[in-house]
Amino acid sequence: MVDINKIEEAKQKIKNWIKTTPLIKSEELSERFHSEIYLKLEQLQHTGSFKVRGVFNSLLNLIEKNEKKGVITASSGNHGVALAYAGMKLKLPTIVVMPRNAPAIKKYLAKKYEAEVYLYGKNYQEALRFARKLQNETGYSFIHSYEDEFVIAGHGTLGIEITEQLPDIEMVITGVGGGALFAGTALAFKHINEKIKLVAVQPALVQTVRKSIQKGKPVEVTVSKKTIAEGLATGKLGPTSFEILKKYMDFFVPVFENEITRAILNLLINQKVVAEGAGAATVATIPKLPPDSIKNRKVVCIISGGNIDPSVLSRIIRNANVLKDPV
Repeated sequence: MVDINKIEEAKQKIKNWIKTTPLIKSEELSERFHSEIYLKLEQLQHTGSFKVRGVFNSLLNLIEKNEKKGVITASSGNHGVALAYAGMKLKLPTIVVMPRNAPAIKKYLAKKYEAEVYLYGKNYQEALRFARKLQNETGYSFIHSYEDEFVIAGHGTLGIEITEQLPDIEMVITGVGGGALFAGTALAFKHINEKIKLVAVQPALVQTVRKSIQKGKPVEVTVSKKTIAEGLATGKLGPTSFEILKKYMDFFVPVFENEITRAILNLLINQKVVAEGAGAATVATIPKLPPDSIKNRKVVCIISGGNIDPSVLSRIIRNANVLKDPV
């Protein structure tokens, strides 16, 4: 079971393998929304996302148990890249299965970090089923991107780190795919200060959070259209993450594709931050929250990753009419 003790253990275990990333105040967003808006820049983490936190914690646990044959995962991108990087650093053979439509930059990075990369299926769930088949054939240890409790605990270290940087934080906005980041950080935040408000955000095309809350259990959602925040399009919440989310989530906000795109531009133009869709979604959430919930409060947006394809970013910039449609 994941708890604050497991997160504290993870913090000590992975401290030599990850970066402490900056927490910066956005003057532009703070002024516009009459609050103090901070950005936690996890896109500056190793491999360009927060994912190395959980992956290193899980792999170091395997090494402690002398399970070194190899590791395998399915990923829409960043988890696979992180596993490839950690596997390379810890000298563990690594297989990563990605959907065929995974961003080119994430396929490139996984191969750069010496993973054996398979492209299979049109979405994460199809890639996951194929990865499980390969696991049975290879005997490798499976490192799930959001159901592995060591991964959840590792991601929780981000919550401790944020509260160390901003002790009087009042609200955190977190993107939700499988839910491991929200779950881990929620356990940390609520242990440190139960009054911290927690906001979960997903693309409107997915909304597994809303549908799972309605059903009272994780519900698999088939994503019919590709979202620019593909890192949040796992299609299903992990059972452990769901129970934690259900207990601690204060607000759920779905964001539309044009809102995420505008947030990517906002971060690029006003903050000089390059964020992928899953990371920028938290900034897209701010204007959709009740004004009284953020006014005069200290709010942190977790910028979870920055691995956006250059071609996608270029298209966003070309299509932006900055003067007539300010971000």
